[in-house]
Amino acid sequence: MKCFINSIPGRVVTWGVVFLASLTALAHQIPVHTAHEMDVDEGINLMKAHLVTRDFGLFDTIWSDQPPLFTVLLSGWFQIAGESVASGRVLVMISSACLLASLFSILSLTRRLFAGSIAVAFLFLSSIFVKYSGAVMIGIPAISFAVFAMLLLQWAGTSRSLFYASGFFFACAIMTKLFVLAIAPSFLTLFLFNEWQSERFPLAARQALIRFAHWTLVIAGFVIALAMLFGPALLHGEISQLIHSHASEKARSELGGIARLWKLLRADRDLLPLAAIGILLGLYGRRYDFLVPLVWFGSALSALSLHRPLWPHHYPLVSLPLVWLSAIAVDEVVRRPLPKSWNFVTSVRALSLAFFVYSISLVPSKWVRIRERVYDFNNRVSENSLAHLAKHANQTRWVVSDRPIYPFMLHLSVPPEIAVPSAKRKHSGELSASLYLAVIERYQPEQIIMKRFRDIARAIHDTVQDRYHTVQYDGRTLIMLRKDLFYLP
Repeated sequence: MKCFINSIPGRVVTWGVVFLASLTALAHQIPVHTAHEMDVDEGINLMKAHLVTRDFGLFDTIWSDQPPLFTVLLSGWFQIAGESVASGRVLVMISSACLLASLFSILSLTRRLFAGSIAVAFLFLSSIFVKYSGAVMIGIPAISFAVFAMLLLQWAGTSRSLFYASGFFFACAIMTKLFVLAIAPSFLTLFLFNEWQSERFPLAARQALIRFAHWTLVIAGFVIALAMLFGPALLHGEISQLIHSHASEKARSELGGIARLWKLLRADRDLLPLAAIGILLGLYGRRYDFLVPLVWFGSALSALSLHRPLWPHHYPLVSLPLVWLSAIAVDEVVRRPLPKSWNFVTSVRALSLAFFVYSISLVPSKWVRIRERVYDFNNRVSENSLAHLAKHANQTRWVVSDRPIYPFMLHLSVPPEIAVPSAKRKHSGELSASLYLAVIERYQPEQIIMKRFRDIARAIHDTVQDRYHTVQYDGRTLIMLRKDLFYLP
């Protein structure tokens, strides 16, 4: 049985079992049919995919500040599972289950099944993982591709096909969200670690650098191929869309920095001492597999501390190596009983056991917080506003909106130039009242609904009220209908 588990078919079967178990657990916790946005980016991603299914091109027609792969996958998924918020959430749940299964498999390979189970449990209970495992957003899918790429490298050995497959999946990660580039040093560390098992350090370092350079070239080739397939406009000058809104001074002046990152880490502060102990025990036992998550944690921490703005959905990039290191600490304690003689290492292991027990004691309170975040209805979709749109949906082609979730739920379209009404884009100056007014002039939308940007809503109301009925305008919500198409008594 043990020989089968350690074979490639056995590893695939184990991965599949953990994947199905993780997907079942997530499905029991995530309200896929609830009429609220887990994050306002959900509506943006759904609308972009909706427009792609209607043959609008990314970057040349649809303005987008993110790589194209998730949008293309989501639009293809809509062809299979139907176009709805629920089906989009199911796709992200599948990617999250892939992530959990891959993390389990990596730790089961470098440690044992127990360590993999602990890592999965820690990640499932980390502060915001479950919430963003069901939100139609790109962070979890990108990390899932990256971790699966790392797993394939662990499985590869001398297999060239698995080596190239790993490069392909990391290219998919990059073409989903660029922040995975921050963890590239951990892959170099993995190459070093793998070569170090069979060679002395100078030769191992040379071989690792050669293999890493080869792997990087494979990734570059796949990235170019994916860009040509799904975002050809990127290769014709539109790459500035990926850069400008992220790099502008206005956008970078928003929330971020070490203090903001520490605020996110505090929710999992019980894991920080465990992670540190995992490093110490790994050094003492000369088991250097901790170096990969340590480098990942350090590079992700450095990158996110400089990133502006820093949002909660960036946090899984840091929490994953944190739970990995914590699982190593627990595994080191459980694999060997505490000796009768007492020394420094015994004290560290006892401390690790104490922190593990402490983490277990926090499970009920963590579970309550997880449920609160998943069922946070601050972004609930207004039934009244949706009913106003639905009343004239049959006569509507275009809806101008800063909350695309509303038209999406009625299978209506937002003009592609404003399909991404993100706060970051607004802060960078890419999104303005003049852009919205120009879009209104060009598309002559049948309906207007504004929910987020009050200054833009005010400018729209004051400018077009001679041509549009004002159905509702209370300072927070603006709903308007074209006068030449709809009569209001």
